[in-house]
Amino acid sequence: MAHELDINVLAGIGPISSFRPAQLFEAEQKAGDAFGEEALISDARCNATILMKSNGVLLRLGREDFLALLKEPLLHKIKYGDAVQAVEQGAVWLDVRYPTEYRFDSLRGAMNVPLNDIRNAMGVLDRSRKYIAYCQSGRRSAVAAFIMAQAGHDVHVLDGVGRCRDRCSSSLMRKTKERE
Repeated sequence: MAHELDINVLAGIGPISSFRPAQLFEAEQKAGDAFGEEALISDARCNATILMKSNGVLLRLGREDFLALLKEPLLHKIKYGDAVQAVEQGAVWLDVRYPTEYRFDSLRGAMNVPLNDIRNAMGVLDRSRKYIAYCQSGRRSAVAAFIMAQAGHDVHVLDGVGRCRDRCSSSLMRKTKERE
């Protein structure tokens, strides 16, 4: 018999007694919802504490199984040259770095939606468009692409603008001077 579980997701790491749920409540999970995938994709530590509102069973998918069953099928990496061609054919550069990073250097025509805002942007991102997500190293863009792919978006991951900088033509890179 399946039971509906209500789970609160709280931001922060620390002993459970140190949290005040009314102040830190960030999300509510329902039966079948997943959490922690961002940490697995970016190879980082999970930044949330999970509290169950009632007794229940929590299923866990190990890291290796997660990577094989969920991450790899949902993440589509794209090489820089192919990404440029896709953008020329209507795809959108999606810079998921912080606005200060975006202002310093970004790809010409890129839309800036920082990773921490990506879930809130789902309603305004056009599902009929293809997106090429990028960041400095490729980690944040992988997380953003995973979240977007789960929501039904056509998104590919550029390995990292920092890694392709030497291949990026100067006409594709926007410089700080252009913004002044």
